[in-house]
Amino acid sequence: MKKAFYISVMSLFVLLGCEDGSPEICGTNLESEENSWLRTEIQNIENSGLKDAFYIVRATYQNQTVFVFDNCCHQCGTVIPVYTCDGTSLGHLGAEVDPDKLKNKEVFWKTENNQCTDLD
Repeated sequence: MKKAFYISVMSLFVLLGCEDGSPEICGTNLESEENSWLRTEIQNIENSGLKDAFYIVRATYQNQTVFVFDNCCHQCGTVIPVYTCDGTSLGHLGAEVDPDKLKNKEVFWKTENNQCTDLD
């Protein structure tokens, strides 16, 4: 249940954080069929009760674009998943994915009322 909640929350962040509704990601825009997994994840986050504590970071890891589904929810005790452009899981930050090897990090998605500090 915790995993489903986290996935839902992360999906919400992706959908709400895009100002024009179709930013370019991984050579296409958010609305393309290739990115349906990302839209679904954002929608799941948007439908959660903790949507304003979650955000998505786009970064480069091992020469590929990745999405890090992070949060500032201290009581959640979450594990931070990392996905490739096509939605393939690379594992979790700090376990399978070395956080020191993430480059070009930028907030890709967050809610308008996001409560996390130091994101920009």
